[in-house]
Amino acid sequence: MTLILDIRDLPTDLPTDRRLACVLARFNALGPGDILRLVSDRDPQRMRVPLMSDKRWRATWFPEQQGPDTWMIRIEKLPRVAA
Repeated sequence: MTLILDIRDLPTDLPTDRRLACVLARFNALGPGDILRLVSDRDPQRMRVPLMSDKRWRATWFPEQQGPDTWMIRIEKLPRVAA
């Protein structure tokens, strides 16, 4: 399944941590193998580290479009590795 999350419509004064919370909540709801296509009006690179370092999942981060007006990132949720 692919979910498109377009955060360009969020209020421009919404703090980055609130934007990140929206992205994390949507990504958390996905299953292994699912894809989140994140569309933003600003560089989402600051979201990469918190998303990729979350212990609840593994993920890939693939930029499909990089500005200047639109960024599109393909983020795939990978199966967790057994400990």
